[in-house]
Amino acid sequence: MCRVLVGTATLQALAQFLAFAAGLIVVRHLPVEQYAYYTLATAVLGIASTLSDSGMRNAVMAQGGAVWQQRTALGGVVAAGLAIRRKVATACAIVLCPVLIGLVMRQGGRLLEAVLLCVALVPVFLATTASPLLEVPLRLHQRLKALQFAQTAGGVLRLGLVAVVSFFVPQAWLVVLSAFLPQSLLNDRMRKASTDIADLDAEPDDVTRKKISQQIARTLPGTVYYVFVSQLSVLLISLFGSTEGTAQVGALGRLALIVSFLLAVFQLVAIPRFARFPEQDRRGLTRIYVLLLSGISGAAGFAVLIAWLMPHAVLFLLGAKYSSLTSEVVLAVAAGALSVISSAAGTLSAVRGVVVSPFVSIPPSIAVQILLIALLPLDSVASMFILSLAVSAVQATAYVWNFVRWLRRC
Repeated sequence: MCRVLVGTATLQALAQFLAFAAGLIVVRHLPVEQYAYYTLATAVLGIASTLSDSGMRNAVMAQGGAVWQQRTALGGVVAAGLAIRRKVATACAIVLCPVLIGLVMRQGGRLLEAVLLCVALVPVFLATTASPLLEVPLRLHQRLKALQFAQTAGGVLRLGLVAVVSFFVPQAWLVVLSAFLPQSLLNDRMRKASTDIADLDAEPDDVTRKKISQQIARTLPGTVYYVFVSQLSVLLISLFGSTEGTAQVGALGRLALIVSFLLAVFQLVAIPRFARFPEQDRRGLTRIYVLLLSGISGAAGFAVLIAWLMPHAVLFLLGAKYSSLTSEVVLAVAAGALSVISSAAGTLSAVRGVVVSPFVSIPPSIAVQILLIALLPLDSVASMFILSLAVSAVQATAYVWNFVRWLRRC
């Protein structure tokens, strides 16, 4: 287990480093206004990706965990998820493109720039939607090296393309489009790596499709709410703040990639094993849940401590344009850390088929947001990360409380 964890962590660190380096190149070399447009595009991409997923990857993981040793059945589970997601992704793309155009033009961008961003974003989004589901067979069978080598190769290609575009043609829409080719190649490599463990050409099973749809239906109200909440800071600063403020929120958000490394390793190693753990052993399930959540919380807390002790060193990564954000950087890393903890808690629950009711989690979040929006200046970068912290805290509490309640009932 230790060798697997060390090897996985090393490869994941390399993949995350490549993504982080690409992000830093974009931050350092795009003009502030172009980086603001890029931030809006990535925010809309995040909204579209999460809405089109709506808990689908976790639902596919939950159903696949029951048949992970049966090649045809596992392929049918993934095929069912892909069929559902393609329909939802198309609808999301149609709805969210006008939103992106409106946000860019509100920030002072020209109509042509906004349209080019949409044209670049749609193929990247459609390529991205299949990726999380194609990973499921490799994760369940713990073929992590094959998955990570494919991700690393895609990361190297994207880093090269981003560097060329950022240095020679620093335009936001071209930087967005540079992700298309690496993502398409990654999808192709994952399909090939899964050939002997999952028949991805299998007909989607109607029973499985129904179960996936039922879990998505339970998750959807919360997803719709939280997907916009997750991008609330970018949306608010773009509506009430300046172009510079939008760029600053986006740049500081890049630092969350440091903390997201923990979540990536967690999802590769811990989540599939937790999904396969026998449901009859409640005591063992509880012990593993506590250990996993405590471990990722401790690691996330350490990242916040580093940002608090050495803010100038952390900001050095972003370049001179953002060097004055010494207090904001601590809030940004803390928001990223708490978001990772919340995501880990939510994923641990979802892969066991336990979904928190939106009637339990959403009302407290709305109440906290209304209070903070009324009290905080909405053109402040610090305020945006305080909002993110508060929402993640409510989410994490709801996920943990709901899962513990489920364990006690069973």
